[in-house]
Amino acid sequence: METLVDNRSAAWQPRELEELLQGIQEHYEVLFGKLSANLSRTDKDRIWSEIVQTINCVGGNERNVDDTMKNCCDWKGRTIMKDGKRRRFMESSGVAALPKKLHLSVLEEKLLSLVPKSRLIGVPGGGVDTGPLKRPMHKNGGYKHAYISTFVV
Repeated sequence: METLVDNRSAAWQPRELEELLQGIQEHYEVLFGKLSANLSRTDKDRIWSEIVQTINCVGGNERNVDDTMKNCCDWKGRTIMKDGKRRRFMESSGVAALPKKLHLSVLEEKLLSLVPKSRLIGVPGGGVDTGPLKRPMHKNGGYKHAYISTFVV
């Protein structure tokens, strides 16, 4: 049990989270953009390293890139879930007071401002893709799945 406690990293301080959020705000397109000819994994890694270096200067705890990336993803996920619970509570109760645990901090509100709205409230109409298939079904030799290709032996 002692090894589990020894292996845990120190809790993230508010100042460290502020630096993380500032780094994410400045480089959001690079950090969360799709890889392409203009954006490589090394570009992303370089930005993450810069953010970690800034966090380490302020916090006093030695953070690494993997720890910082995981904390960022976890924090973003928890904040999105908290916002969803808050939205559902407000829709269902109307006038009732919002419980204190569902209040968003200033940092959480800033983090949510970076997240695409479709991730927060969903796609209108349920988000089901009902668009046309890539190829008509009759060209697949009668197979029901549109992506199975036929070949002649």
